[in-house]
Amino acid sequence: MSDHCVLEEILRRGELRVAARWDLTFEQFINPDTGEPDGVVGRVGRLMAEELGVQVEFVVLEWDDQLDALVDGRVHLLMKHTNLPSRALSVMFSDGVLLEYEGVVLVRRESAGGGVAWLRGARRLAAVAGALQEDIIRQRFPKARYVPVPDNDEGATRVIDGSADGLLVDAGLHVPEACEYLTEPNGDLVVLSRDASHPAVANGQYRFLRWVDNFMDYHKRLGTLDEIISAAKAAHARSGLSGQGT
Repeated sequence: MSDHCVLEEILRRGELRVAARWDLTFEQFINPDTGEPDGVVGRVGRLMAEELGVQVEFVVLEWDDQLDALVDGRVHLLMKHTNLPSRALSVMFSDGVLLEYEGVVLVRRESAGGGVAWLRGARRLAAVAGALQEDIIRQRFPKARYVPVPDNDEGATRVIDGSADGLLVDAGLHVPEACEYLTEPNGDLVVLSRDASHPAVANGQYRFLRWVDNFMDYHKRLGTLDEIISAAKAAHARSGLSGQGT
């Protein structure tokens, strides 16, 4: 599908289809008080649709199906994927940054002070399949055995039950009671990466990409995106979901 057809289709049909996977984080969740999509994905998706003068449809997909869904036209937009070179072969990322992350390691409490030296042993390290954290494990910790998981909830469960020694994850997610983030022996948090998520469109959608870039730049300068992130975090805290998962 050409770029012209995609943007014109959105405007003609009056609908913007955004990939979503509702979980328990402030980034994307179903608000238990309203039953409506919330979080950064829900709020930015609605604002994008408002700016286009259309309705938004959130298409619920597993994380590892979202790139394919964008490529084959089931959705028009991915809201928050990390810009990896392998992903950029099939989709185009906006220059606009939606969220920034620090990559950390969730471990059982007894392993929490081992530092990077602990990671360099023959560990079983879990990460969501296809995420940046998988690349970190494969490239920087050759002695480790990579344990693929579909999402961070499953990864945390693997750490708790002992079938994985650690889960590479973005800081800020809920830490189960039996776990902590890995630190150096002096208490400094082990940060393995600093990355960011960007909206993405399928290859060839240059007009739509230009519009998304314009949207992100304008609302970043206006302060709207920062306000949305703060409001999403506050709504998430009020929801009580933050204590229920990763």
